[in-house]
Amino acid sequence: MVNINRILCPVDLSEFSRDALRHALALAEWYEAKVTVCHVYGAPQPLLPVMGMAGSVPLSSPVQPDDVIEDVRRFFAPSLTDSGQSVEIVVREGNAAKEIVLLAEQLPADLLILGTHGRSGFERLFLGSVTEKVLRTAHTPVLTIPPPVTQPGGALYKTILCPLDFSDASIRALEYALSLAQEADARLILLHVVESLLAGGGASEMGV
Repeated sequence: MVNINRILCPVDLSEFSRDALRHALALAEWYEAKVTVCHVYGAPQPLLPVMGMAGSVPLSSPVQPDDVIEDVRRFFAPSLTDSGQSVEIVVREGNAAKEIVLLAEQLPADLLILGTHGRSGFERLFLGSVTEKVLRTAHTPVLTIPPPVTQPGGALYKTILCPLDFSDASIRALEYALSLAQEADARLILLHVVESLLAGGGASEMGV
């Protein structure tokens, strides 16, 4: 039995983050879980020196955490208002991937939900992104939301595909797949791929 009591949803004030938060709120309603929204911002950086100017180069204006929280609250206001759920907003300064993984452990979170793209759009693809680093280092289960996605609704998931290789990790993934399928009343397909040197391999299907 999978228990999800706390969902952590890192955001970066992009439309992709809006999609991720909608999914986080929908799943939180299913499991009666609490949602923590996290936004990580960078430290002030030195301004570039201008040729001909003497003296030290000042830092850019310091970021005020309360202002960042308000920006996050305002950006996601429609989603938060429509859901009617109480959401905690946490902001941190530093490296995004490291702070997200650390916060997930400190809460602790039972599930991480975040988008695969950031504010720079398709120039910042899944590989090499914050999401990929979180996937490699987090000890918390991670659900990624790629664009484009179907807007959450009554039938959030209709069919769930769960690839298995009989490792401990894949068996744990199966537990989450079964739980999601039960909550969504969705069809669950288990897939195990046997690599072969022969061409024209086929597949047999088993629905659960």
